[in-house]
Order: sequence, then C-alpha cells, then structure tokens
Amino acid sequence: MSSPPETEKYRHAKFKFASLQERDVMRGHSATTRPVTVDRIGRALDRVAEIIVARGDQGEAWLPLYDYLERAMRDLQAKEERLAEVRERVKRLRAKARTS
Repeated sequence: MSSPPETEKYRHAKFKFASLQERDVMRGHSATTRPVTVDRIGRALDRVAEIIVARGDQGEAWLPLYDYLERAMRDLQAKEERLAEVRERVKRLRAKARTS
C-alpha cells in the first residue's frame, strides 16, 4: 500500500522543520545556556585578538568587538567584587550579632 500524497502545506512544513534543525546544528549552540564568566570572556578576548592580528589591516574591523568584550570583562569583575564585599558585610554582621 502506498503512502498518501503529500499536500503542498505538508511539504512546506516539513521543509521548514528540516531547515530549522540544520540551522541549529550548524550554529553549534548547546541546548543549555552556560553562564558568562570572566574566564569565558578572557578566552573570547584571546580569540578575537588572534583574529585581529591574523587579518592585518582588516583586523581593525574587529576592534569594536574586542572593546565590547573588555568592557564586559571589567563590568563582570566589578560586579563580582561588589557581591564579595556585600557577602563579607553580611558575614561581619552575623558574627557581630552572635557575640552581642
């Protein structure tokens, strides 16, 4: 017994689904999101620096990305330092409350 003929709508949906799957595979993104860390930003900076140097004069086009990553790293480091200060303050407050 043969399968029923595909309708135009079904063929389009099937193609669209396949295209989405291929695009997702090609991008290489993980299904889970990984947190942004100073280490990951540092690795990205290293890679962009390599690209800038390898491309010579055309490498200048990558400078805005490099600058963005540097700012992101500084901002994340500052945030982590502030959070550490906040945690330390709470630790001191709790220690003080126990001794009182």
